[in-house]
Amino acid sequence: MSMLTRAGTIRKHKIRMILPIIFVVAFLALSVLSLLQARAFNDLQADRAKRISAATIANQKRDAAIAGLSTSVNALRGQVDRCKDKRANTPGCQVPVAPPPAVTVQGAVGATGPAGPPGASPTDSQLASLIALYCSAHDDCRGIPGINGSNGANGADGGTGPPGPAGQDGKDGTNGTNGTDGISVTNVQVNDQCHLIVTLSNDSTIDAGQVCSLIGP
Repeated sequence: MSMLTRAGTIRKHKIRMILPIIFVVAFLALSVLSLLQARAFNDLQADRAKRISAATIANQKRDAAIAGLSTSVNALRGQVDRCKDKRANTPGCQVPVAPPPAVTVQGAVGATGPAGPPGASPTDSQLASLIALYCSAHDDCRGIPGINGSNGANGADGGTGPPGPAGQDGKDGTNGTNGTDGISVTNVQVNDQCHLIVTLSNDSTIDAGQVCSLIGP
């Protein structure tokens, strides 16, 4: 199997292993987003209920304050009517009427405003943070270790670098052992065919070719 075929097989195997992980991560991300949206909606409903309850209590306090103020005003009006004749000896005309208590009137709760614009889509970093937060609490979110990748191709040779500085002279080496005797020429002769035959010391011969003519002058 060639390196290209093996690399293609490994790449396909990696893709088959990575695709389920990608689908699981995408499903988890959608689940987390749906959970966050549901929680935000519940928080919004709870906050709205709290505001309505607070407004109802404020309206009740306002109505009670208005009723108390109306009672005080009616009592003051009755006392003024009883004491308008200064010559009349009406009981209680010498007792000043207490000023009405300070009342803070709060208006009714206004109508619910229009819905705000849609929120911005989460960024990749936010999704990664949510997935990392979820996976830190759930071991089944973590994928299995992948197989080792194949070795990459050798890179091209680099250019020739500048000459280095001259090195120091090395130490003299030890004398080498004597070499074997070389092959020498032991005989040279011309045979009957006018070929030059060279005989060597290892008993081999070399035909050096024709050196004369067999036909006389």
